Amino acid sequence: MSEQENPPVFLICTVGGSPQPIATALRELRPDVVWFLVSDGKTGESSRAQVERREIEYNRSAGAFGPGLKFAHGCPAESRVFEVPADDPDGAYKVCRSVLAQARRRYADHRLIADYTGGTKSMTGALLMAAFAQPGVEVQFMVGERSDLVQVKPGSEKPQIMAADFLMAERDFAAAEQAVDGYDYAAAHRLLNELRNRLAGVGAKPPGPWRRRLEQAVAWTGTIALWDAFDHRKAAQRIRQGDSWLRAALVETEHLPALLALGQSEKRTPGWHVCADLWLNAIGRGERGRYDDAVARLYRLTEATAQVQLWSRYGLETGRIAPSEIPESLGPVYVKTDPKSGARYAQLGLEQTVTLLRHRDPDDPLVAVYAGDDGSHGPPWLPKRNNSILAHGFASIDGKAWEEARNWVETHLTPFFVSAAFPQFPRRIPEIAEHRCLTS
Repeated sequence: MSEQENPPVFLICTVGGSPQPIATALRELRPDVVWFLVSDGKTGESSRAQVERREIEYNRSAGAFGPGLKFAHGCPAESRVFEVPADDPDGAYKVCRSVLAQARRRYADHRLIADYTGGTKSMTGALLMAAFAQPGVEVQFMVGERSDLVQVKPGSEKPQIMAADFLMAERDFAAAEQAVDGYDYAAAHRLLNELRNRLAGVGAKPPGPWRRRLEQAVAWTGTIALWDAFDHRKAAQRIRQGDSWLRAALVETEHLPALLALGQSEKRTPGWHVCADLWLNAIGRGERGRYDDAVARLYRLTEATAQVQLWSRYGLETGRIAPSEIPESLGPVYVKTDPKSGARYAQLGLEQTVTLLRHRDPDDPLVAVYAGDDGSHGPPWLPKRNNSILAHGFASIDGKAWEEARNWVETHLTPFFVSAAFPQFPRRIPEIAEHRCLTS
């Protein structure tokens, strides 16, 4: 919708029962465009006549009633009629959703209002749900004075915009929770942040506990999204700068020590906690069916395990190792020169790192793992990884190949970093009581 102060008005309304409330809505709103949703008449009389009839109809309770709504005071020249199943909720919803989608495309610069006062319960419920399912649609109904339980007093009707912001907010919050359940923390954070900004933009003031819950969810998903993207330093900084709830939430789920350790680690000298993080990150991708991503992470984990083993035992960095530390058995290596100091150093790949570990200690446990019990050289799933589109080929990794790689890593590599292990990321947004935050 455009940001003009008084945009043109598009009104869509269900018709049935008494047409008087809709006639009042037309008179009050004076829409620029109106679309009527009428019952199709397949299970009874259609309400189309209430829109299109030209003659005056006599109504016993209200006296003589004017012609159809198309000729009512305030009805614009631009109007259309759509038929909706009267007693088929699913069918009515499909029509309402389709019609609203057309309206949003065609009248994007209009103020879109859906009035669900008239029609059968299936029709009104369908329009209400369709309006909630699409952004930028206001919902209203006609209210009036009642002298009995049958109907409102004729002529007393007035439009009432429904306070739907928080109903739709709950829907969007639920969508974010579904994203968290699928380990998609970045998507959840985006949804929640957009929800917070939208509520602030319309000047809405949610109840205090709900507002606090939203702020907590934004902070938590933002932090976990950074962690999930390996931006450990920034995620740890969020913890140091955040409120007590965020810290308490990570204490509750047993993730705080791991994040603080990851945030303080040096880029060139990582510890076993990096391997533990890669392992859980790969598991999350695999459970989402992102097998190529998952296996690529398992390969990086295999490299990292060898790197950390070399560093933890001998203080040698595979990314910057002195040529004097390299035996002849390693063969040719990639040597670089530091442009500032002029020092020469080598960088080792996975196989070269394992070879160096074997040279230092033939009984190194990682050397034994990499050789394999059957005399093979390297992980048995490595050829499939090398042929994948995220490595050197153009094939995709399927679920079977992922399971093979995961099982091998779980059996052979996880024992190396078991001391740094921490739980998998939560699949729901934590809820921590305020009094527990004060003592955490």
